[in-house]
Amino acid sequence: IISFSVVLVLISVITFVLQRRQLRGQSGVTADNGLLPLWGALGLGALLFLELSLLALPNAVAGRAGVDYTTYAPFIMAATLLPLVPWIRRQARAFIALFDGGVRGWSWMLVVMLLMVIGTRVTGVIGGVALVLAQFAVSMLWWWVVRPQAEKERSFTGLWMIAGVLIFALLVVADSFTYEYAYVQSVALGIPRLDDLVPSLLRGFRGMGLGVLLLGVFLAALPMIQTQRRIPWTSGTRGQSLIALIIVVLGSVGAALATQPPLIQGVRGTDNLRIGTYNIHSGFSEFYQYDLEAIARTIQQSGAEIVLLQEVEAGRLSSFGVDQSLWLARRVGMDVRYYPTNEGLQGLAVMSQVEIVFDDGELLTSVGNQTGIQRVQVRPDEGVITIYNTWLGLLIESTGERPLTEQEQDQQQQLDEIFGIISSHHPNSQLGRTVIGGTFNNIPDSPLVERLENAGFIDPFAGQPLEPSATLVRLGLRARLDYVWIVNLARVAAGVMDSNSSDHRLAVIDVLITRRSDG
Repeated sequence: IISFSVVLVLISVITFVLQRRQLRGQSGVTADNGLLPLWGALGLGALLFLELSLLALPNAVAGRAGVDYTTYAPFIMAATLLPLVPWIRRQARAFIALFDGGVRGWSWMLVVMLLMVIGTRVTGVIGGVALVLAQFAVSMLWWWVVRPQAEKERSFTGLWMIAGVLIFALLVVADSFTYEYAYVQSVALGIPRLDDLVPSLLRGFRGMGLGVLLLGVFLAALPMIQTQRRIPWTSGTRGQSLIALIIVVLGSVGAALATQPPLIQGVRGTDNLRIGTYNIHSGFSEFYQYDLEAIARTIQQSGAEIVLLQEVEAGRLSSFGVDQSLWLARRVGMDVRYYPTNEGLQGLAVMSQVEIVFDDGELLTSVGNQTGIQRVQVRPDEGVITIYNTWLGLLIESTGERPLTEQEQDQQQQLDEIFGIISSHHPNSQLGRTVIGGTFNNIPDSPLVERLENAGFIDPFAGQPLEPSATLVRLGLRARLDYVWIVNLARVAAGVMDSNSSDHRLAVIDVLITRRSDG
């Protein structure tokens, strides 16, 4: 965010200088002051939201479109910087001038909306390219935010700037509830209609991530829609275009080099593996202190060679735009596979020092927070070990609308689906070497956990007292909600890391690999 702010300030300075030179000598207009109208302020807030929530973040683009982060980072950088090239602006000016002033803004807005829909709904290359083009088109809108101030014209820039900040904040809050809808509780505002309406409204943001983005595009295009007699895309000399183009190339090459993944030497030929499961709570501790470095240290200190992660984010505003699984994997020297379950930017991940040969995932039926199950296969020898990573629905006692029995039924349905998915992967009912772990959000003596035991999955923590095996540790609350189950692997040891970097603890098991060549 700080780097983006610096770039924005530099762009603003360059734009101001160029407009001042162009406006000198024009009667009735002062070149010393620009004016931020109301529409410009609304557009400014929306532009900041679009850039910081998706378009300026290659990892967020990769998560939404289901593409490789390292491939698209240089293209996102190029799309961001290309509007600085005067020749590009001249070509855009010539193109948009073909449209009537009353429709050019609407046309630009509809094109960007179409690109956003394609980018977030079509996975793969088409979706990635669409979001790159959307970033270029949105970056071109910065020139429309301000306009020259006429002589004796009153400026309300300060007031409208506050309006722009409010728009940005409202869009951020709306975007947040597209992920956090499951945690909305009943409210007591003292007004019966609002007591019922507000929770229902906030829970209604489920699946509305694209809708919030499209609202942002509409607001961002308002300055262009309202400006019908002026096209602010100024041109420049060939020398300026050449210098700007060099900056674009250098920036893109730098992004490509900076995002190259490190070479991971896979663990092979070992008799033991240490496997852990860690709900990182989006990088926050119980008291919402954000410290990914502490989480990375916990993983390193555990000595785990394979780590299953839950509540992972891949570029959300609330986690400062960080692709958490990618950052952690590079920090601790592991390979990683991420599976999105909610709006492309929240999901599950598996990090491994053992060679990963395959991964996929499926969504589970979720009344609350959308979740799923991720499958990753690693190859420690001639065969493979299949790992299933999941995060079952929450049990919220204070919901006031759905009793715990109904919520437990949701978990049972999700477990039914997991058993069905695993069975479809092994039609001969021979699981081979298998690990299933994650946050099951239920205690060891629950019917849910008993079903796993009855299905033949072995709990390496079975028989341990609560105190050393608790994975959810909060003030006044200790519970074991995170599990690592094994099949055809021999238990050696099991323990829980004592760390407060998340509100969950890292549970780790040591297993003896049963040599086999078929997995």
